[in-house]
Formats: sequence, C-alpha cells, structure tokens
Amino acid sequence: MKRIDKSYFNGKFVGVEGIEIFDLINPTNRENIGEVILEDENDTRNAIAAAKEAFKTFSKTSVDERIEILKNLKKTVERRGKELSALNL
Repeated sequence: MKRIDKSYFNGKFVGVEGIEIFDLINPTNRENIGEVILEDENDTRNAIAAAKEAFKTFSKTSVDERIEILKNLKKTVERRGKELSALNL
C-alpha cells in the first residue's frame, strides 16, 4: 500500500506535520490502495509562504517563457511515463 507523507514546495519534497489520514480508494473496485497524510494548518501556511515567494519571480516571466516551462514539463512526464505509471497511485 502506498503512503504519501510529503508535500512538494520550494523545489523539494518535505515531510508534513499533519496527522490526519485520508484513504486512497480505487474507484473501480473500492479497494484501499494507499493513504495520504493531510497537511495541518502549519503545513498549509508554509506552502502558502513558498507559493508567494515563488510568485515574485514567476509573475515576471513572459508568456513564451511559461510556454517553454510547460513544454519541458510535458517532455519530462513523457520521458518518465513508465516510471510514473509504475507508482500505482
């Protein structure tokens, strides 16, 4: 069973402080396939602060730069498609 207990911000995965568990259910067979540890109020504040900081520079990028970022993301996902699908989330 997969357990997700980290969030991604500031360019890295960090552990969360929350303790509440959310079950991941496969909708086709209702099987419990994993769980997510939900962020608490402090985790949320940290994520918001990181997003605000990132926005300072990202908001200054041009449309062309943003398109390039999305194209690079698409290429990366396509290149790692098999690896991502093997995660069984």
